[in-house]
Amino acid sequence: MSTWVDEELLNDAFNEGLGLLERARAFVGTGNAALAPAEATPLDRIRLARDMSRVTSMATCCMGLLLLYRAVADGQMDRDEMQDESRRLLAEVGANLPDPATPHPHVPQLERLINDGHHLFARLERLQNLFDTGGGGLRLS
Repeated sequence: MSTWVDEELLNDAFNEGLGLLERARAFVGTGNAALAPAEATPLDRIRLARDMSRVTSMATCCMGLLLLYRAVADGQMDRDEMQDESRRLLAEVGANLPDPATPHPHVPQLERLINDGHHLFARLERLQNLFDTGGGGLRLS
């Protein structure tokens, strides 16, 4: 592996991302009508569907970014050439993260997916810092 990467952090994030994507897929497969509380309004159901979609998109973007990191770490791609793409994917992950404070129906499974997505995003930010700096700390440019 390359010197920029914390192999354990990358492997843990990869496994976490894959698990999140699988759980999001399973959650979406259940359909939101069955999971929404009985008192959920039509707007609540729309918010639930929106958050389900955002979690799925976020998890998919995470896997794209993690696959990019892995390819670079394995020497299949040049790190410097992939800087812009990795930053774009990380920004896309962050943009797709639902805000836990946004009103939505109380659905524990969805809340866990959102919280786990935020945790994974924090790992990705650490990996991106290593990726940007070659493992040498924060770049000041």
